Amino acid sequence: MQMNSRKAKLQFQREFLERAGQNFVHVKRMMDALPNVGFYIKDIHDRIVTLNVRNCEVSALKDESDAIGRKSSDLFPDAISRECLARDALVRKTGKAVVGGINYATVDRSSNPTVYSVFPLHDSKGELIGTMCGFYYTEKNDTLQTTRTKLQPAIDWMIKHNDKATSLDELAKLTHLSITHFRRLFVKTFNESPAKYAMRLRLNRAREALETTNYTIAAIALDAGFYDQSHFVKAFHRIYKMNPTDYRKRHGKILNDHDRRRKKSG
Repeated sequence: MQMNSRKAKLQFQREFLERAGQNFVHVKRMMDALPNVGFYIKDIHDRIVTLNVRNCEVSALKDESDAIGRKSSDLFPDAISRECLARDALVRKTGKAVVGGINYATVDRSSNPTVYSVFPLHDSKGELIGTMCGFYYTEKNDTLQTTRTKLQPAIDWMIKHNDKATSLDELAKLTHLSITHFRRLFVKTFNESPAKYAMRLRLNRAREALETTNYTIAAIALDAGFYDQSHFVKAFHRIYKMNPTDYRKRHGKILNDHDRRRKKSG
C-alpha cells in the first residue's frame, strides 16, 4: 500500500487496529488522554501504526499522520532509531515483553532518561502482528540516574551551556576521567558521541525558539551557538528532516496564533 496521502495512512491504521481487536481503538483513545506517557504501535515490518499525542510532542511531529507508515529510522537519528528498532525486534523474536527498560538516548535530548515497556501484539488468532510500547520520563532525583553518576557533571554543564560547543578535553576534566574513558562511557550510555549529544541540545534550544518566538532564523542560529545560518539549517534538517522555516510553520505558537487571529478578523 502506498501511503503518500493522509487517507491512505488512516486506512492502514484502521485496518491494523481492526485486526488487533476492537478494544485497541479504545486503547488508542486512552493513551491520547494521558499527558505524561508516550505510546506507539508498530506492525511486524516496523512501520508505525499510531502514536499518541505525548509521543508526537516528544518527537516534534505535528500529529501522528507525519509518522504513520514510516519507520523510526525514517524519523530519528541513528542513535535513537537503532535502540528503538532493536528492542522491537527482540520482542517480536522472543514473543516476550520487555518491561522497565531504561533509555538514555531520548529523542528530544532530555536530561532525564525514559523508562519503557514493549509488548508483543497478537490478533484474535494468536498471530504476532506487531509491538506496542509505552514510556515516561524519570524525575531528576530518580535513583535510576545513578547509573550515569560519573557522567553527570559533564551532562549538567552541557545542558547549562547549550548555546556553545565544548571540547572533549573540558568535559572529561569535569568528570575526572581520561578523554578515552569518558568518551567510551558516554557512547556506551547514550549510544552516541558527546559531540552529537551536545549538538542536539543546541538544536533543542533552537527548536524551542522557533516554537515560542518570532526571532529571525539567523538570530536563533547565533543564539544556539552556530557560526552562521547555513550551518544551522543543515544541522537542523539532518535531525528533524525539515528546515527551520517549515518547522516554525508547523509548530510555531506565535505564528499560528497570529494566523488564527488574522483568519478570524478576516
